[in-house]
Amino acid sequence: MQGGGENSIHFEDSIMMTVVVDKVDGKVRIVVNGSTQIADVTVQSNAKIEAQSGAEINKVTLSEALPQASNIQLVGSFETVNVIAKSIVVDIPTGSIKDLNVDSAAAGTKLDLGREASIVTLIMNAAINVAGQGTVQSATVNAEGISMEKPASNMKVGSDVAQEVKLKIGGKDVAANDAKQPASTPSASGSLSNDSSNSDSGSTGSGSTGSGNNSGEQPGGGIDIHPLPTGDVPVLSSVAKKATVTESVYAVSDMDGWVYIVESGTTRSQIGLEEAVRGGIGKKEAVKANQGVYIDTTGLSRTKVTFLVIALSAEGQVSYPEFIKLYAGKDDALEYSGTSQSGRTNSSIIFNFNKEIQNHLPDLEALKAAITFSVNHEPFQPLHAEDEIRLYANSLEVVFAVPYSGEANKLHLNASVIQDTYGNVYDREVTTSDIKAGLNVRLVSDKRVFAVGDEIAVRVNQRTTVYLVPSAVRFNTLFDVENEVVAKRGTKVTVAEQEPVQDVMIPTADLTPGSYSVLVWPGNSVHITLQ
Repeated sequence: MQGGGENSIHFEDSIMMTVVVDKVDGKVRIVVNGSTQIADVTVQSNAKIEAQSGAEINKVTLSEALPQASNIQLVGSFETVNVIAKSIVVDIPTGSIKDLNVDSAAAGTKLDLGREASIVTLIMNAAINVAGQGTVQSATVNAEGISMEKPASNMKVGSDVAQEVKLKIGGKDVAANDAKQPASTPSASGSLSNDSSNSDSGSTGSGSTGSGNNSGEQPGGGIDIHPLPTGDVPVLSSVAKKATVTESVYAVSDMDGWVYIVESGTTRSQIGLEEAVRGGIGKKEAVKANQGVYIDTTGLSRTKVTFLVIALSAEGQVSYPEFIKLYAGKDDALEYSGTSQSGRTNSSIIFNFNKEIQNHLPDLEALKAAITFSVNHEPFQPLHAEDEIRLYANSLEVVFAVPYSGEANKLHLNASVIQDTYGNVYDREVTTSDIKAGLNVRLVSDKRVFAVGDEIAVRVNQRTTVYLVPSAVRFNTLFDVENEVVAKRGTKVTVAEQEPVQDVMIPTADLTPGSYSVLVWPGNSVHITLQ
């Protein structure tokens, strides 16, 4: 693969043995979704690889052909990742890797683990730097000169080095055999969410289908909140990515307390979670630390689809959410559940259904012909030749070659063109409500790395509030974003109505080094690094 750009390569419902990524200039983005299975991906140039829920990539090799200072981003779940390249940056903002092996030739490499990223087994055969607050369950030290921002839950010394070998943990020299997370430190793995708030130019909010307690969360207005309780937060593990309503959902929390399943959009606080349960849009079960629990989903919505699994400790700390899709059952009617917008520069609108769907027509071109678009109350017109159609999970996405604008756009879907995986055809037409062009933010320059204390110049397309918050945090509602500011882990700047096209300067003086997202809510996000 020698072509493509940062939004160009998608593999859906495909089976491949080997993929080689080798683009001469720039960075290629590869998205693997649906039921795609790839045995081996070899990366020889800058790339972002996303393995979405349901897709499988067995092995990724970061080849010795990668130039030094290359940047590779891995998002999703991977079985094995082998790092052979020297002095590269491997960015894992979210998701999980079962086995990550660092070759002896890979000295100088940096692994940057987001808070919601996890590695089950890490073998380090070279002097590398493991940065970030992600979780490493088991690490083997087979070289001197290794540094880790935080230790693994279980540290081992391999046979290739002296048993008394030292490494740096949080900047301090520590004997490898003594470097271990304390028992109270979360050690369970995170996993990939189905939102894209941690992806470049990804959406930080959905369109008209949000639910739950979101009162007062208006773009640009901010909300009146107080910080979540301080201290270690629970960490969830073993949460499935999809289930059927009435099935029980399994989850493990590393703290005593409760585990909730609630509709997406529910405020991530004890009050919000309890209100969801009382209102019939959530369920909860008591849980013991590191002991699995099953949450009954009977009675939850058969049309909302996107739910959150959240742990609450006995002391009131709230975990980051795991996203799960709850689909309607085989005998339930196939229903249209709403429309959402991608925050990616107003280039995508998505029809959502309550089950996984398939094309009922002969091919995608016929499906495309069954969709028309109205711009600001103008008559409906066929999609342009360059526009694309994508089917995945419960979604039918229309990707526009030219981003839409204005406040009153609509899509129309003909009847009897979509069916569920059981063969049930949706026999009604769908016309969306008015769709307004979403908020967008971009950096004024191409610079992505800044020093703490620098001001970051950004530009937005509408009146809004611009946030700078840790990129590892998952954002379910505006509450989550504002909480990072109140807790002084992030900052924000409000753009007045009369100055939407002027450069906005975001201060960074009070922040700590790390990976951050510049974002607008709801809208897109752009990753930057503070050093």
